[in-house]
Amino acid sequence: MIRSHFIDTPLTYDVLTGPDINYTLVQPLVEKYTAIQRNGNMSVVFCLLLNRVYFLRDENFLTKTISCSRATLCEILAIRTFRDNGTSMLKLTLTLTTTWAVYNGADPHVIQQAREERDDDLEDRVGNAIEMAILSKSKRFIKSSSCQRVINAIWT
Repeated sequence: MIRSHFIDTPLTYDVLTGPDINYTLVQPLVEKYTAIQRNGNMSVVFCLLLNRVYFLRDENFLTKTISCSRATLCEILAIRTFRDNGTSMLKLTLTLTTTWAVYNGADPHVIQQAREERDDDLEDRVGNAIEMAILSKSKRFIKSSSCQRVINAIWT
């Protein structure tokens, strides 16, 4: 969903949420992904958080800081895209808890790399947005009011 060439400069959370980057980069992407979500694709938040996991696992010394910026951007986009469902508790819950195939639609080289690293069947690997948020330690996403509403509803 997010191509690597969009960000080639390491940016902090504060810079990414600042007015200049927000209006030139973040807001157009939020509008794009919320439009996809409004058209019925409820996997957008899951995909953004899955991309966050992917970027955080980058071990290359040269690209680690850029990947962290990309991961932060994914979390910001996930928060704002998820917040778009805020009027409906059902949509919020479905967005967070619907199970998706992790490798569905992945590039062939990513699938090949995953097959080399794992012995299990990739088609059986599934997850949901809340799991990806926990795996990627997306504290801001988990602390967002929309996510907290769902978590509180689950625990009560």
